[in-house]
Amino acid sequence: MVTSARREQPPWSRPESKAPLPPLSIYNTLTRQKDPFVPLDKAGKKVSWYCCGPTVYDAAHLGHARNYVTTDVLRRIMRDYFGFDVAFVQNVTDVDDKIILRARQKHLLDEFISEHPTITSEVVETAGKAWTAYFAKNVARADEGDLDTTPATFEKWAQYKHEPLMEIIAKEGSFWKTSQTTSSVLLPFLDSLHKNRDFEPAVFSKLSRYWERHFNEDMATLNVLPPTTTTRVSEFIPENVAFVEKLVSRGFAYPTADGSSLIADGEGALATDKASTLPNTVESALPQKKKTSQDFALWKASKAGEPSWDSPWGKGRPGWHIECSVMCSEVLGGEIDIHSGGIDLAFPHHDNEIAQSEAYWDGCASHPTADGKHQWINYFLHMGHLKIHGSKMSKSLKNFVSVRDALQRGGWTPRGLRIVFLLGGWKDGIEVREGVLSAAKNWETVVNKFFTNVKALMTEEEEAEKSGKHIPQPWGELEATLSRELDNARLNLDAALCDSFNTPLAMSILLDLISATNIYMSSTSSLALVKEVARWITKIATIFGLDNNSSPDRIGWSSDASASANAEEVALPYVRLLSSFRDRVRAIGIADPKSESAKQLLALCDRLRDVELADLGVSLDDRDSSQALIKFVPAEELRAAREEKERKAAEREATKEAARIKREEEEKKKVEAAKVDPRTMYKTEEWSAWDEDGIPTKDAKGEEVTKSRSKALKKGWERQKKLHDGWLKTQQQ
Repeated sequence: MVTSARREQPPWSRPESKAPLPPLSIYNTLTRQKDPFVPLDKAGKKVSWYCCGPTVYDAAHLGHARNYVTTDVLRRIMRDYFGFDVAFVQNVTDVDDKIILRARQKHLLDEFISEHPTITSEVVETAGKAWTAYFAKNVARADEGDLDTTPATFEKWAQYKHEPLMEIIAKEGSFWKTSQTTSSVLLPFLDSLHKNRDFEPAVFSKLSRYWERHFNEDMATLNVLPPTTTTRVSEFIPENVAFVEKLVSRGFAYPTADGSSLIADGEGALATDKASTLPNTVESALPQKKKTSQDFALWKASKAGEPSWDSPWGKGRPGWHIECSVMCSEVLGGEIDIHSGGIDLAFPHHDNEIAQSEAYWDGCASHPTADGKHQWINYFLHMGHLKIHGSKMSKSLKNFVSVRDALQRGGWTPRGLRIVFLLGGWKDGIEVREGVLSAAKNWETVVNKFFTNVKALMTEEEEAEKSGKHIPQPWGELEATLSRELDNARLNLDAALCDSFNTPLAMSILLDLISATNIYMSSTSSLALVKEVARWITKIATIFGLDNNSSPDRIGWSSDASASANAEEVALPYVRLLSSFRDRVRAIGIADPKSESAKQLLALCDRLRDVELADLGVSLDDRDSSQALIKFVPAEELRAAREEKERKAAEREATKEAARIKREEEEKKKVEAAKVDPRTMYKTEEWSAWDEDGIPTKDAKGEEVTKSRSKALKKGWERQKKLHDGWLKTQQQ
C-alpha cells in the first residue's frame, strides 16, 4: 500500500574485522553519516567496488568528467595511499532506450542519404512532410496562429519561436551537410515510416561500441584508471533472465500481460509484509499493468524496431535498474564493499538496485545484520554534481560541454580539471565560476613553480658536484623547523584523507608546506631537505592522479610531451653554455651601466632571456651572486607570463602618462589663474564698491561687507597677488 509517510532509513550493519586497518571513515549515503571503513575481506586488504558506468550514446561531457575523475581520485587514494587491493568493476550500458532510438534513427538517415545522394523531388516532399509533422507536434498550441505558419512565414516565426530550427536556414552548404541541424525534424519522421520494421543487432551495437571507445579515450586523456573489469549489458543477457526468474519464483516480482516483469516496492528496502504489495502467485490471470507506483520494470517487452532476446515472458530486454544488480552480482558476488555513482543515481536507480539485489540474495549473508535481512552493499558513495549557473550539467538541460571541446577549445586541461574537483571535494556539488577556476589555476601555478625551481637547483647542484665542488649539508634551526613542517604535513594530510577523503584540506596542506619550503630556500642553498619535501609532494600529487608517471624518487610532474624529459637532458649542456656566455656579457654591461654600449649589451641579454629562450621553453632566473638559474618551462607559460608582464608595464605607462597630462593641465590652470590681476579679480556683479586695491567694500545691494567677510577677501587677494607677482617675474625673464 502506497502512503505519504516519510520512509525510515533501513538499519545498517557495520562489517566486523580483526585485521589492522587505517582509521578511515567514509561518508555513507546508506547512513547519511561518516562510517569507519571495514572491508569484507578478513585479511583487511581486498576491497570490492562497483561503479555505475556510462550509457554510451553520445560524447562524454564535463559532468561525466566530474563523476569519473572524482571516483578515480578516491580509488587511487584507496589503492595507493591506504594500500587496499581494489577490484574495481564498472559497467557499460549498451542496451537502453536512448541508444536504441539514436542508433535506429542514425541508421535510417544513413540509409536515406545512400538512397538519395542528391536532392530530388522525393527528398523535398519527404522533408516537407517531416517539417509539417514536427511543427504540428512541437508548436505551442496556445498560440493559434502558429499552426497557420507556412514556408514563406517560417523564418520570421523561427526567429522568436524555435531557435534550433533557425539553424537550418542559417547554415550554408548542401542539404546533407546540415543533417546535424535537421536531425530533430527529419529523424522522427523517418523513424515513423518504419514502425513495424525489424533491425539487425549490428545496427544498435555499432553506435554503442563507437561511443564506448570514445568514452574510454576521453577517460584515458583525463588520466582515469581503466576498470579492473568492464561489464556490458549485452554480454549478460542470460544472467539477467536468470536473475529475474529467481525474483519471480521467490515471490518478489510478477509478470504482466504485456510480457514485462516487474518488482514490488522499489524504494531501497523490501516491504516486510509481502501480502500487501506482492501478487498472489497462484493467480491465473496476469495483471495488465504494475500494481503500485513504486513498482518498476525488470524485463521490458520489446517493441518492433528494438533489439530483443528470448525469455520466459517473451521477447524483451533488461530494464535499466536490473542490469547493474546482475553484472555486479555476477562479478563481485552477493556482498559488496563499495558501490558508487553520481548523486543523481541515488534515487531511483540505486534504491531499486538495493531492493532487487537484497531480494535476490536474501538468506545468503555471511554475517548477521541488524534487521536479519541481507545487506548487499556496505558503503554507498555518491559524487556531487558539476553545476553551471546553479543547474547540474546534463544533456537534457542542454548546458553541457563535451570533454573534448573543453580540452581543445574551452581552456581546460586534464590536470586543471582534476585540481578543480580535488579542491571541491567529492560529495558536494561544484559550481563552475571564476573564483573556482582562479583557485585551481593558482594551486597549479604555485606547485608547478615549486617543482621547476627545485629541479633547476638540483641540476645546478649536480653540475657542481661533477666539477668536484663540495656541497655542504648543514643541520641547524632552519633545517629542524622545515623538518617539523614536513612531519606535520604528513600527519595532517593523513588525518584529512582518513576523514572521508577530505581532498580540499589535503590540497591546502600541500600549499602550506610549499610556502614553508620556499621561505627555507630563500635563506639557504642546501637542498637535502628540500628534495625530501618535493619527493613527498610529488608522491601525493601522483596518488591524486595529477600525473601518470610513477617512477620512484621522482620530483615534479611530467609535461604533456612524453619526450620532454629526454629533450631537456639533451638540451641542457648547450643551454648552460649559452647562459654562461650571457652571464659574462651581462657582467660587462653591469660594470659600466652608463655607457651606451653597456646599455645595448644589457638590452640584448634581456631579449635573449625574455624572448628568444622563453619561446623555446627555457627560463633564466638572474641572480646577483651566481650564474642564472636554468629552468625548463612550457613555452606557452613563459609567453603568457611575458605578455602579462608587458600588459602590466603598458598599464603602468598609461597611468604615468595620464598622471603627466593631469599635472600639465593643473599647471596650465594655475598659470591661467596667476595671470589674473588681484586688483580686478573681485570686479564682478557680486560687489558694488571696492577700495583702491580692488577689495570689495559693499555687496551688490550696497550693504557694507562684514569684517569677517572682508578679512577672508583680503586673504584671497593676498594669495592672488603673490601668484600674479610670480607670473609677472616669469614674463620679464
